[in-house]
Amino acid sequence: MEYVTNHFLGGDSPLAMALSSLLEARRHVRIQEQLDSDAKKGQELEEKLIENERKGWWDASIEELNLLKLIELENKFKTLHTSLCNEVIDSNNRASSSSRVPQSN
Repeated sequence: MEYVTNHFLGGDSPLAMALSSLLEARRHVRIQEQLDSDAKKGQELEEKLIENERKGWWDASIEELNLLKLIELENKFKTLHTSLCNEVIDSNNRASSSSRVPQSN
C-alpha cells in the first residue's frame, strides 16, 4: 500500500508522508486490536479451565471435554467398572463361604 501511495503522490511530499504515517498508525491499531482480542480469548479460556478444575471432570459436559480429557474419563470409568466387578466378586465369595455348611469327614 505504501508503494502505491509513494508512487502516485511522490515519496517525499507532505501528503505522502502524512498518508504513510496514517497507514502506519492504522497498522498499529489493527495489531493492538488483535492482541487485545487474543488476550481476551486467552483470559476466557483460563477462566473456563479454572472453573472446570473447580467443578471436577465429572461435572463438565462431554462437548466441553477435549480428546485427552475424554480418554482420561474413559479410563476412569474402566477403573471404576473393574473395581465394582471385583467388589461384587469378593462380596459373592464371602457370602458363599459363610453360608456353606462345613463338611464332616
